[in-house]
Amino acid sequence: MSEKQLVKVRMCGKTDVGCVRQNNEDNFFMADLVDGFTPLPNETLTRLTNDNRVLLAVADGIGGAAAGEVASELAITGLKEEFLHFPGIGSSERLMRAIQQVNQHIWNIGRKHIQYRGMATTLTVALVEGSKAYIAEVGDSRAYILRGDRIKQVTTDQSWLELMIEQGLMSREAAKSSKHRNMILQSIGGQQEVKVALTAVELAAGDILLLCSDGLSEKVSSAEMLVILRKTPSLEQACNQMITIAKDRGGEDNITLVVAHFDGNGLIANPAPEELISHIEVISVFDHVADMGVRDTRKLSSEQRGLANFKTTLRVKDTSTILSSQTLYSQSQQLQEQAIALAEYLETFQLALEQQLHDLDEYTNRQLKQTKLDMQLQLAIETLKSTVPSLGQLRIALDDCNNHIIRCTENKKNS
Repeated sequence: MSEKQLVKVRMCGKTDVGCVRQNNEDNFFMADLVDGFTPLPNETLTRLTNDNRVLLAVADGIGGAAAGEVASELAITGLKEEFLHFPGIGSSERLMRAIQQVNQHIWNIGRKHIQYRGMATTLTVALVEGSKAYIAEVGDSRAYILRGDRIKQVTTDQSWLELMIEQGLMSREAAKSSKHRNMILQSIGGQQEVKVALTAVELAAGDILLLCSDGLSEKVSSAEMLVILRKTPSLEQACNQMITIAKDRGGEDNITLVVAHFDGNGLIANPAPEELISHIEVISVFDHVADMGVRDTRKLSSEQRGLANFKTTLRVKDTSTILSSQTLYSQSQQLQEQAIALAEYLETFQLALEQQLHDLDEYTNRQLKQTKLDMQLQLAIETLKSTVPSLGQLRIALDDCNNHIIRCTENKKNS
């Protein structure tokens, strides 16, 4: 009689508010899909390979004034509900549809309720079925696979800096110290439709899967993650150690991670670490240019790079308690609080525009070193720099400048 093919999964999830923020906008979950949708504490599951079905997720809320913590919680609870709505279709398609439905739900809530306007969240999910892990991503919360003495980042940050790196406008080393590294190009609830990046990994015995928010990945390097997870006796101790390091290095953001260790004779045995790449299948990608509806980085509009996709570390007044406390406030008090929140919302949006102006300055300086700029383009840039501090006028000037850049690029190609 043949030996039963088993998969053993050890899991641990942790979240910490960090050292600066007063509330935690991150969320995570580990769920067993065999018995419906059972939340899992830090524990070990041993299953027949064909019966192994686990869902892991990390969500990082965006927009303090717009209830980022509400968005991340809605993403987690919504994913659990939506995932059960698509029986009978393939795993990858099921996962993508569930995430898209969650996005639509959060987008609708944000449009309907002013106190949630602009709220959004990242969402990185791992669906483990049998010996395969399907990893989906919207935003910049990461997923890593560890195999032997190697670690591989499976996801690609859907961020402004990643776009700059792809376009050859910034080195990866320079991006590490950029003050604009928290600006992302899409998020759950940040726009009506999202493009889900999806990857599949054939798991091997000894593999470790790590999902985390950028509160961890910005403070702890992948090399450090590898050493800690391989050298520390338990997953819980490893998680605690990584959180401690992130906090010791500033802990400006919330810190969240989910770790799963896989073993058993139902998985590939004794794989060569260097073969990890060959076991990764790219199903769907987020194209930093095409999926933003642009031809190059300079055609990104202020609407596409606005607050809904601006992941700020600034604390902004949270109005999420207004609904649950209506009896405590008069209507005028509620309106006053919402007006304050809106003012802070616009202030944060202004920061996003200032970042775009900074990038435009850098682009202009590069062009000046290469060739004389078109006179209309120079005029548009000067108008942008000297415009009065009016949000509307600033956005008009920025759009005008973008249009001139596009015309100049086309003229140079035709000349």
